[in-house]
Amino acid sequence: MSRIPWRRAFLAGFAVFLFACSRPPSVLKGSYPSGVPKYHVAVDSAGKKHGPETWWFDNGKARYQAQNVHGLRHGAYQAWYPGGNLWYQGRDSLGVHRDTLRAWRQDGKLQAIRVFQGGTVVYLESIDASGLSKEDKRRLEAEAEARLQDSAQAWAAARRNSLSLWSLRVRASVETYWIPPKRKGSVDHKSVARIRVQGDGRITDVTWLEKSAWPAFNEKAAKALRRMKKFPPLPTEAGAGPLDIRYEFVSLGKKPRAGKLQLRRPGVAKDETEEVGEK
Repeated sequence: MSRIPWRRAFLAGFAVFLFACSRPPSVLKGSYPSGVPKYHVAVDSAGKKHGPETWWFDNGKARYQAQNVHGLRHGAYQAWYPGGNLWYQGRDSLGVHRDTLRAWRQDGKLQAIRVFQGGTVVYLESIDASGLSKEDKRRLEAEAEARLQDSAQAWAAARRNSLSLWSLRVRASVETYWIPPKRKGSVDHKSVARIRVQGDGRITDVTWLEKSAWPAFNEKAAKALRRMKKFPPLPTEAGAGPLDIRYEFVSLGKKPRAGKLQLRRPGVAKDETEEVGEK
């Protein structure tokens, strides 16, 4: 006789658990005293952020937008100043920083660029109000020192350093338009392009040296380059151009393999290709 109530209690508790787990996501909403919406945040049955998240200023303009997956930010996110200018913009993968995070001043001028790899900052560029980054100033100082020394070895070192910084800018520029398709399975995908760049940064030729077996991946990579108007201008040390670069588009999901951005003059033998900077 004592087993029946216990079983009924167990079945009742199990039914409540199933009901709680099966409840669809709900949306938490808040408003300013004026009635203007303040936030809409989708949450799962456990109360964790799950789905779209949007915040507004009391003037009705957007303040912050993101997507979440069970409490972790996932995908593109961005925030704005009260006046409407973009404040920062980036992308996460289940709570881990990915790709490039950009920040702007209230006047709309770029303030900083951070490039992430596996959640860790691998490149940081701060830009002052004049539009010059610390790297730009260091490059200019390196140029002046190299000219004063009139040393071919010192000039070569300055050139390599400038190309290394330039290669990271190229990566940040391409990632603005590079949105890989949703990953299928665990197979790595890679497309490799040879891009001819003029001195002012214009792209005048693109040749695909290697394509993935996944057509959608190749199309996304090609689309990213088609949308690019131009790369950052070549640094002074690289000469007037043109310059050929090798750019690799790789799939997300696994820890990316170390790679090199290869640059060479058109017509230069392969064994004379120089590699600058990790991609």
